[in-house]
Amino acid sequence: VDPTAPTLSAAKLTENGQFRFLVKGDKGGKVVLQYSENLGNWIDLQTYINGTGELWIPVNITEEASRLFFRVRAE
Repeated sequence: VDPTAPTLSAAKLTENGQFRFLVKGDKGGKVVLQYSENLGNWIDLQTYINGTGELWIPVNITEEASRLFFRVRAE
């Protein structure tokens, strides 16, 4: 396992009903947020640059999407 691989380490519900995911990894590294319904087929949601080593990603999640699995990968 790459010790500098990004990790999705926390999720938090905000006041307006959005989720925020905390991603930790290399400062300046690119990460891709992915989701899956069944852990078998992962779909890229968006690419982000982790400017500080800790990045909070806000995600609009509907009630149906709240049953999804999320992960990040380095790009």
